[in-house]
Amino acid sequence: MITLVVIFNTLLALLNFYIAWRVWKIRRVLAGATKAIQAADRNTYNVLHPAPRAIAIGQKGTLALRKQYGNLGKQLERLGQILASIRLVLGLLARRRTKFDANGTVRSRRRS
Repeated sequence: MITLVVIFNTLLALLNFYIAWRVWKIRRVLAGATKAIQAADRNTYNVLHPAPRAIAIGQKGTLALRKQYGNLGKQLERLGQILASIRLVLGLLARRRTKFDANGTVRSRRRS
């Protein structure tokens, strides 16, 4: 009877050692996964932490660029109006310098 109890206790101890060994292996795997997750968290934090400030700076720059683009559009419109006025004046001056002869042909007032 004592032999049976000793064998049963030995088998029970071996089973417990096997379970402890498996738990130890699982603990090592989980520790490695924890380190990897913590490293990823640190790297993500380091990359994304300055992002809100960079986004705000980008938004300010975009707003300034839009304002500058609007101002350039207004200047371009004014330039177009000035050029149209110059064309009109030059056209009027060109008509004034020419005259028609009796046959209806255009002759310049200047004589070379």
